[in-house]
Amino acid sequence: MGTIYIQFIPHRPTTDVESYIQAMKSSIIPLSLVLSAVALPLLHADDVTETIEEATAYYADENYSEAASSLNYAVQLINQKASEQLGQFLPEAPDGWEKGEPEYQSAGASLFGGGNTASARYSNGNATLTVTIAANSPALQSMMMFVNNPAFLGASGKKIERIGGQKALVEWSDNYGNINVIVAGTALLTVEGSETTLEAATALAEAVNYKKLVAQLMQ
Repeated sequence: MGTIYIQFIPHRPTTDVESYIQAMKSSIIPLSLVLSAVALPLLHADDVTETIEEATAYYADENYSEAASSLNYAVQLINQKASEQLGQFLPEAPDGWEKGEPEYQSAGASLFGGGNTASARYSNGNATLTVTIAANSPALQSMMMFVNNPAFLGASGKKIERIGGQKALVEWSDNYGNINVIVAGTALLTVEGSETTLEAATALAEAVNYKKLVAQLMQ
């Protein structure tokens, strides 16, 4: 099944102003990242629904600036929930390692070029590994370019492998490097390592439950 998107439908004939409000409401938010085992109204139910109701009231009062601001805030809340949902797929710490608190970024704030991300840092003495799951990231396109074009791959020094049934690009030198796993062609899982081994990085990448992650992404 293809990606499903949240879209708000107006309850009256569309005017130019309503078209603008409609565009704000129809921000591209993949439903697969927003919904899990609960329905949309239950996600940040108080904040999201109240903010949308607030926007509706502003619109009824013809306060279009505040209406748009409230809708933007509602979208930010949903994107935040989408990032937190990705966090459930971050693997547990391997034996001897400690896992830090997950961090989340939404939409344009992500260092991975946009989209929603969840990441966690794992440490073992001076050795560190950072796992980042990024959905809808433009960085995914550049990774797929290497996978689909052997000429680019050979010149880059990267190697292509399979991890968890997914195509992965591996770039490692001595005790530093990274692994980028292309998940179902829609998300990028990155493992970055410092003062550690490729074997440790690969083991952490393989600890991800890709079957469940793919199922979530493809809803």
